Amino acid sequence: MLLRIAVEIERTRIICRTLETGAVVVADRGVTSMRAWFDYLAVARQPFEPLLDELDGFYQGALTVVCSADFDTCWTRSTARGAQSRKDRLGPDLNRRYFEQYQGNVAALLTSGSDVVVIDTIAASVQRATEALLRAARDRGIIVP
Repeated sequence: MLLRIAVEIERTRIICRTLETGAVVVADRGVTSMRAWFDYLAVARQPFEPLLDELDGFYQGALTVVCSADFDTCWTRSTARGAQSRKDRLGPDLNRRYFEQYQGNVAALLTSGSDVVVIDTIAASVQRATEALLRAARDRGIIVP
C-alpha cells in the first residue's frame, strides 16, 4: 500500500508541474481507485488516513468523472479484449467482488462534496459520453468552446 500511495504522490507532482504550463490534466481514477486497493488487499485504512486525507485535499476543486456501468457490461468489455489483464485472469467472481468494493468507494466519493460528474457508459454511446464530459468541463471553465 505504501508503494501505491507513493504512486499517487508522484502523480500529484506530475500534475503540479503540468498545470504550471497552463495545460489541462486528465488523470485516471487516482485516489478513488487507490482506496479500493485497501479493500482488495484487506489492509486496514486507519493508519493511512492522514496520507489519504492529504491526497484527497490535493484534488479538492478538481472535476472527477465517474464512468458508470454494471459489472456484467464491464466484464464483457474487459474479457473481449485480445489479451486479458492479470486481474481479469483471476476470474469473474473475484472481479465482481473487486467491482463492488470499487463501487463502494465511488459511493463515498459521491457523498463527499467533491465535484463529480457521473457518465453512464452503458446507455450513452462513446460520442454521447464524450459530449457529456466536454459539456461538464466547459460548464466549469476547464476548457473553452
